[in-house]
Amino acid sequence: MLEAEVVRLDPSDPTRRLSKNYRFVLEIFLAALPAMAIGYLLAFLDPNRRFQHYLAHQIGIALDVLVSGFAASLAWRCYIHNGKPLLRWGAVGLAGCSPIGVLHRLVIS
Repeated sequence: MLEAEVVRLDPSDPTRRLSKNYRFVLEIFLAALPAMAIGYLLAFLDPNRRFQHYLAHQIGIALDVLVSGFAASLAWRCYIHNGKPLLRWGAVGLAGCSPIGVLHRLVIS
């Protein structure tokens, strides 16, 4: 019968520290990504351009509501599973996006 060998990793191992630091930087970058996208739009978008295709806009809002609701439920399940605060913040943010999208759709109709 085969027996599994348990390998204990030393917490001071440089590879382990490097991977933990990489994960931390990656989580911060992903959390800041929406703010960076908004900054890009504010810096490079021409304010004189207007979107005129209203049906496409309403379809986009409907898809946004559906996808954000699904992503919020998925993020909440992941948060329940492992307890990471970033997942909770993401779930709450996405859950707040759905009713705002519904209100937006009602206002533009």
